[in-house]
Amino acid sequence: MLNALLRAFYSLVRVFKGKAWERPLPAFEEDPQGFSSRDILYFGYKYYGFPHWKAEKNETEAALRCQPAQKAPKNPMTNTAVLSLGGDLMPYKVLRDADTSRLWDEFRDFYFGADIVFANLETPLNLSKPASWVPEVMLNDMYFNGDRELWDIFTDRGRGRYDVLSIANNHMLDQGYDGLEATANFLHQEKVAFAGWNKRGIFQAEKQIVERKGIRFGFSAWTYSLNRCKPDSQRAGELNFLPLNRAGFDSRRIVQECRQLREKGAEVLVLSLHAGNAYQAFPGETVRANFQRLMEETGADVIVGTHPHNPQPWEFHTWKRADGSIARGLILYSLGDFIAYDIFKWCHLPLMLRLSFTRQESGVTLTGFEPRFGFMHLSRNGSLRLLDFAAAADKIDPRVDKAAWKEWQELRYFYKRNFSGLLPLSSSNH
Repeated sequence: MLNALLRAFYSLVRVFKGKAWERPLPAFEEDPQGFSSRDILYFGYKYYGFPHWKAEKNETEAALRCQPAQKAPKNPMTNTAVLSLGGDLMPYKVLRDADTSRLWDEFRDFYFGADIVFANLETPLNLSKPASWVPEVMLNDMYFNGDRELWDIFTDRGRGRYDVLSIANNHMLDQGYDGLEATANFLHQEKVAFAGWNKRGIFQAEKQIVERKGIRFGFSAWTYSLNRCKPDSQRAGELNFLPLNRAGFDSRRIVQECRQLREKGAEVLVLSLHAGNAYQAFPGETVRANFQRLMEETGADVIVGTHPHNPQPWEFHTWKRADGSIARGLILYSLGDFIAYDIFKWCHLPLMLRLSFTRQESGVTLTGFEPRFGFMHLSRNGSLRLLDFAAAADKIDPRVDKAAWKEWQELRYFYKRNFSGLLPLSSSNH
């Protein structure tokens, strides 16, 4: 009922703001630390009422929709390592053991079957404190915390594993510095590497490098916001926190960390950026420019964008190095929510990828690109399953589950409008 009231309110707001807010607001930082009343109204307008289908500029839509098709190698060679990427792991109360027994059935092998598995852990895991879930309707500050049951769901009850997680996100201080350290200790016990927090401000590059098939992958993770939590000025060097959504921000810390990873032997550099703008189909112009600038400054092979909650189109960015050589990298502006279940429907379309890197005479290069979309399906009996989006309609009976069928139809429209040029639906009858 509250959600319906909010939608009605924003329908009224649309009468006055519809034309001005038809496209994303330029240079909107989306950081609660600096929200004005107008910013709060605008953010709610996107979430509860009218998300942005259009980009700030028409040419951005055209550019991101027209990326060249890429295919994964059918038979990866022995000198090829596969990196699997997923988006935000979040503590929703619907994620309970009894209702998720078949959650991973259709993506277990695709996601967890890679040589290196990466995602964004968007919740502290301080098991000494009670769990704190994402609220059904978000009206106040939120302070997340997960529990062992949630972790078991994230890992498919131990059948899957994460090799590296980013803990740099806007909820990393929800349980304070003690909660952050507890999370780090928990991941250490689970033998999972992490990026985004440096205890006592000491960066240890070797702990953020993972080697598979003789190829060394380095990970660096950063966040644009801490919500309304404020960092301790005496511990400034611990958090990988910078205003990533702001034009012209000082990127020297990121460049330095990436340089140290390279110096320690990282051959593939993965830069995770918890940044961007939520509830819009395309990245904002400032965010797109910042991501491209960071790729050129750091030489990252892949930028993994998280935070916007819904997937956004990717692009292969090409630029000229100082020595005149041509470089190319993959920018994923947003993978969307991953294991989560928000009321915002675009969040139910998680993007996962498998990237193949092969050692060749010229060095280690990206040789395989395999994206897949899921459909987070909540059945009438409350069970949650991550279905293959392209074929999900074959498993939903519109006579029995009208709500899920309607939602899939809406997401198909979103998909066809924004991604069909990049990745056509494969299901024969859709």
